[in-house]
Amino acid sequence: SIIMKLVMALLLGTIFIGQSDGTNDGVFTSNGGMFFIVMSTIMRVISSTILEYPLIKPLLIREYRNGAFSIFPYFLAQLLNNTLFESFGSFLYLTAYFMIGFEQDIISVLYFMAILVLLVCICCEVGLAIGANAQDTKDAQKYFIPVIMPNILFAGFFIPYEQIPFYFQWIYYVSFVQYAVSSILINEFEDQEFADCQPGALSGSLANGSCATFTADGFCFTTGEELLKEFSLQPSFLQRNLIILVGYILVLIPITYHNIRKAIIKGAATV
Repeated sequence: SIIMKLVMALLLGTIFIGQSDGTNDGVFTSNGGMFFIVMSTIMRVISSTILEYPLIKPLLIREYRNGAFSIFPYFLAQLLNNTLFESFGSFLYLTAYFMIGFEQDIISVLYFMAILVLLVCICCEVGLAIGANAQDTKDAQKYFIPVIMPNILFAGFFIPYEQIPFYFQWIYYVSFVQYAVSSILINEFEDQEFADCQPGALSGSLANGSCATFTADGFCFTTGEELLKEFSLQPSFLQRNLIILVGYILVLIPITYHNIRKAIIKGAATV
């Protein structure tokens, strides 16, 4: 499994190698690699943890009946174990991170790793909470797409926030994927200056209010801050987003524990 993750990271890095080169052209290409890292983490972690409880359900129920463990310590150990091991798997994508050419100062790298850890923990909780409610592995799998796809689709990457239908815009604000992707974008671009777009005499605002420099070939961004405005983001949002991601973890802990406790006790009571 570790070898496969490393191979995927190397393949991703090879595909997007050197694309984050400080130019406007490189931005949108390298963003594809960035988004793939996030999506790969989400899909891998939830798809594995969502099956964990259904696969070991008979063993858990038998051992609980025998008094071998208490539910809350078991839950904490399971969550910590999954978060640590899945985070290690996500850190293998640092290979692709450096190959693509993302920001390589220590602060940016540590922020990137911290965002991945928070994302992994949330995904572990979501997967365990859904899996505990499932009757079996097939039942667990059918909940995967309905839960995760709205979070991805309305994260502001595929569809800009301004173009999301107003009756779906609330999903943007509750999507943990949006906060993770936004944090990584801010971490990458907040201090960047693009070498291929020098401030000129002709400058103005785009439809969403973001600034740009207009040239004969269209428009370009001179700084990362201008680019972030195109995504309706500001550098100051980074700390806020990290706090929100931690909030998701704290909110999901009692929900996930409740689902696991309920499933174990219900199973143990069934003769």
